[in-house]
Parts: sequence; C-alpha cells; structure tokens
Amino acid sequence: MLLVVGSGQVSSAPFGRFRVFNKTRCRCDRLKAFVSLHRQHLSHIEGSRLVDGPVTWRLRSDESDLKIFKGYNPASPPGGYLYMGVMDVFATIDEVVDLFRSDSPMHAKQYTQRFGRDLLDMAHLYALAAPSDEDSKMVAVTWRAYKKPVPGVTMKRDACLLECHRDFDVNGRRGRVCAIKSIQVASCPDMETELGLVRMTNYGSGHVFVESDRPGYLQLSFLLHGNVARGSRVENFVGNVLKRKDQLTDKAVTRRCRSVTNIDVWLRENRAARSPSMPEHMWIPPSSRHSCFHCLKGFGAFGRKTNCPKCGHVVCGNCIFKWKVSPSESIQVCSKCSLAVPRGPKALPSARSHPQSDVMSTAAWSCVSGYAKSEDMSRYSDTEVGYLVRF
Repeated sequence: MLLVVGSGQVSSAPFGRFRVFNKTRCRCDRLKAFVSLHRQHLSHIEGSRLVDGPVTWRLRSDESDLKIFKGYNPASPPGGYLYMGVMDVFATIDEVVDLFRSDSPMHAKQYTQRFGRDLLDMAHLYALAAPSDEDSKMVAVTWRAYKKPVPGVTMKRDACLLECHRDFDVNGRRGRVCAIKSIQVASCPDMETELGLVRMTNYGSGHVFVESDRPGYLQLSFLLHGNVARGSRVENFVGNVLKRKDQLTDKAVTRRCRSVTNIDVWLRENRAARSPSMPEHMWIPPSSRHSCFHCLKGFGAFGRKTNCPKCGHVVCGNCIFKWKVSPSESIQVCSKCSLAVPRGPKALPSARSHPQSDVMSTAAWSCVSGYAKSEDMSRYSDTEVGYLVRF
C-alpha cells in the first residue's frame, strides 16, 4: 500500500485512482484553515485534567499501566463520544518531538508504520507551518481514510483534519501537544458516493504530554472526541433498532485508547536505535556468568545467555527484548538500556524541539496564535512534498 504525502498526488492505495484533491483552491482553503485555527480553542490541555476541568471524567477501565476514562461535557455536540487514556511514559519532550516527526521519507515511513495501523489511506494536503531547527511547531491539513471500526457491521470512515504539533509551558512544566481537528476545505469534498467513505467529525483529539512529578517521566493523555456519523443500513439497524450504537462506539473507541500503550514501545525502539553499541570485544564472556545481570536469576544447565550489545552484560531471555530500530532492522537490547536516554552525537537535538515556549492560559489552548490574518499568507508558499511511503 502506498501513502501519498503531497497535495494533488494520486497513490496506488485502494482509493488512489479515484481520489484527486483539487489544488487550484489551495490559497482559499489555506486561508480558511488559518481562520479556523485562529478561532478554535482546542481544550486538550484543560480537558485532560481529571479534576477541576471542564469535563467530568469517570473511570471506564483500569488496565495495569493504563487508565481509560469516559468523559461527560455539557458543551459537547450531541451524538459524540469523549474518551481519554492516561498513562506515564519514561521519556523526554525531545524524544516525543522526534517520535511524531514525518518531515522526511524515512520519518514518514516509520510514522505511518506505527500510527497508521487503523488507516487505509492518507494524503498530506497543505503544509501551513513546517518544523525547522529553530522551531518544532507543525501545522498541516491532511486527509485520512480509516478501516471499519467494527468489521462486518460498520462502514469505513474518512476525515479532513487540521493537524498541529507544538510545545507549551504550564505551571512551570514543559509539555507537547499533537492534536487533530476536523476542518472543511473545498478541495477535500465528501467521497461517500464514489468510495463508500462516511465523513466523520473529529471535535478535537490527540496526545498531550506533560512533565510529571516522577523524574524522567511524562504524563501522557490520549484524548478521543468525535462523532462517527450515520453509516450503512446494517449499522443503522444495529444502532436504531437494536439500540447498540453506544455499545459499538464504546468498544471501538476503547480499543483505540488501548493503542496508546504502543508509544512506550516506540520510544524504546528509538532509544535503542540512537544509543551507541559497545564493541564486541568488550562484552562480558557468557561463560563467566552464572546468573542474569538484571534479575539475578540463575541460568541453570539449559538457560539461554545473551549479551546486550549496548552495555555488554549477560542477561536472561526475560530481560532482553527485540526492538525495531528501523522499518527493516531489529536488534536485541536489555530492558535497562532501552530506558536509557541517548547521549553523545546521536542524542536528540534539544534546540529543534524547544524554542521559546509559549505560556498557556488556563482557559483554553490555541494551537497557533497571531498569524491567521490574510496579510500574513504571503510568508507561506504552496509547498508540495512528493515522496511516496510504502506501509
């Protein structure tokens, strides 16, 4: 399957030969996107507060390291859903910035392999603000087609989304938000008749990372707020006659919330890829060790001994894991080394992901402020990125 990143381009994905986005309306659409971005107040930061926030949260599921909450907000549009998954991850904001990068062919391929598991197709329409070495802020308009939330019952969905990644400071703590919200642009019309894709509405969803009280950890809140809209006859029958729409939605959205635990794995994979390996001649000889360096469990007569290529210590099979360090390569790294923040020349550049941070108000948070005016549009060109990504 091919993913197209670049407006007006057609992929060889299932919908590629049918969908062509109208780039002649780019200027008008980009202006509308900026106006929408200026007017909207994505309440991700405030909404992610479990106490004293605008949303009343009730515990839906407590699953080991992850807690899933269902939200109730009087201001939410009728028929929508509001869920949030909360967990702590061992990471830095710089690592989060790098994890969500998609501004190069390699990063885009890795991003889609990780975050695109529920996607059928995707197109990057307009780049409104591209990340740079000085500022990691990213604003773009994208189109996404999703797999059936409940196979055999529901229809495939699609959405035209305004996407924003940026840093913030709140109460002296550094944070990062990666948010999406539905937007209407003329160049991305409804495609239900041609492709059978039901246009869903995303009221404001995404990932919120904030430095926690635990040293080295971030609190991750994954918000999902949307409306799947009407669907097929079978779907409407299940919802209207059998009164099971809420049950189906709860099942599908809860499954999406659980997927946030993959972020911890992906962060470890990125660390394993960047941390330097120890020369093999410096590894501890397996024959000289009778117990695991980490858990101290004895190997016994038939226990498997493995050297971690990062630290050189001898560990057991329960303390070493295979991490995917690139789309085509995996290595085995022990559990402790996968938590170590890389140092040295391969470490993440801090300047790229932490420009002068914005101080967020307690009322709401706005993705980008101050350049939604039409006279500012001249600073942005109709940037096209024409590379193809296979996933």
